[in-house]
Amino acid sequence: MIPRRLATALLLALAVFSGAAGWPSTGGAQTHSVTRAGAGPARVTLLASITPAVSAAEKAHLAHLAHLAHLAQRKTAAATPAGAGLAAYAQSFAGAPRYYSYGGEGPYGFDCSGLAQVVYAHFGLSIPRTSEEQAASLRSTGSPQPGDLVFYWSGGDAYHTAIYLGGGKVVSALNTQYGIIVTPVSFPGPSWSYGVMP
Repeated sequence: MIPRRLATALLLALAVFSGAAGWPSTGGAQTHSVTRAGAGPARVTLLASITPAVSAAEKAHLAHLAHLAHLAQRKTAAATPAGAGLAAYAQSFAGAPRYYSYGGEGPYGFDCSGLAQVVYAHFGLSIPRTSEEQAASLRSTGSPQPGDLVFYWSGGDAYHTAIYLGGGKVVSALNTQYGIIVTPVSFPGPSWSYGVMP
């Protein structure tokens, strides 16, 4: 037979990681709130029929387990070393002597998708050449990490690619006026989506 504390911990971990958003409540059930990375608070209900009486010490232990589960999810969602390195390398292209050049693939003149392709290739990652092809080839996400791509849209077409740096900033070969520049993610255009680094 599984000890009650272990059973409780397993149920809590299962509820948090499976994304359970509220098991049916029964009389006397203990309810704990946990926050999952990238989501709002989830209500995790431990059924009284499974965990009959929870002591104050066990409640504290459950809260600690929920906190550890939350930290584990945040760590999983954090930037990978490769992504952080890619973002830093991409940012090194901003400013002179590099500049915007339509159709450019370096070593000094780049367009937006050419810059993304060259930066990714430096890390052994192969992506298509144009913004439209890049947007079609990468899995989208609502939780971008440094190194992911940002695609800007107009009329259903991806017309611009930027590289996400983190903190709401991107670097991109924007145009002949601005060149290769670091900007807020909203600067290149009002409609965008994120593509996960392969």
